[in-house]
Amino acid sequence: MLHQLLQNWQKPVDMFAQLLKIAIGGRHPVVEMKLLENGIPFIQNNCDFDKNTNTILLTGPNMGGKSTYLRQVALISLMGQMGSFVSAESAQLAVVDSIYSRIGAYDRLSLNQSTFMVEMIETADILNNATKNSLVIMDEIGRGTSTEDGMSIAYSTLKYLHDKIKCKSLFATHYHEITHLFTEEVYDKLKLMRTDIVESESESGTFAYIHKIVPGVCSKSFGLYVAEQAGLPNSVLKTAKEFSEKFKFKNSILKPL
Repeated sequence: MLHQLLQNWQKPVDMFAQLLKIAIGGRHPVVEMKLLENGIPFIQNNCDFDKNTNTILLTGPNMGGKSTYLRQVALISLMGQMGSFVSAESAQLAVVDSIYSRIGAYDRLSLNQSTFMVEMIETADILNNATKNSLVIMDEIGRGTSTEDGMSIAYSTLKYLHDKIKCKSLFATHYHEITHLFTEEVYDKLKLMRTDIVESESESGTFAYIHKIVPGVCSKSFGLYVAEQAGLPNSVLKTAKEFSEKFKFKNSILKPL
């Protein structure tokens, strides 16, 4: 098992080029090992921070692989900088002065800090201390509060990373609305990427995960489909779908011309 896992690890090259290119076959080493134990291949993905890119805005459905992708890029960068071979078939890695991560959700009750407060403290630490030579990965910023406030915080955080800090940033979000504001024409150092899926043409709205990272924007989260797969009662799902349609209709009416 270990031999099979390590045989495709490679030595990174050109660590002082200030580029971060996992050109071929980037993989999360821990997730890949667990999948191999069950005979499941890990879906490889590339990552390219070239001279024209310092920010990647990533969208995709729930369970589409966004968090795994963010973590694997950070792990590959860390392994390369410590002198290790990396879980990729080819990698050109820049030396970074720090790696910052804001992923997951937890509280600190003993310190009277809610889940959202912990998220904001960690976000503040990143924005106050990261430099242009840092690597930053951020996942679902703003999800712990109202949609309006959360979306505003996500937008302003990403804008600050791109405009002010200018470090290599991977930013995943379900706030698809902000992608309309971060066009590659306006933000010249930004790439729009998404986790790919194959949607069914039936009325059921089902889809298949591919876990490939491709250019573009995913405009749906497919949360109701995931809830159905998790086993929520049919009556709950029916009510949720009805409410979702009403919510979409209300927003379409209120949308400014």
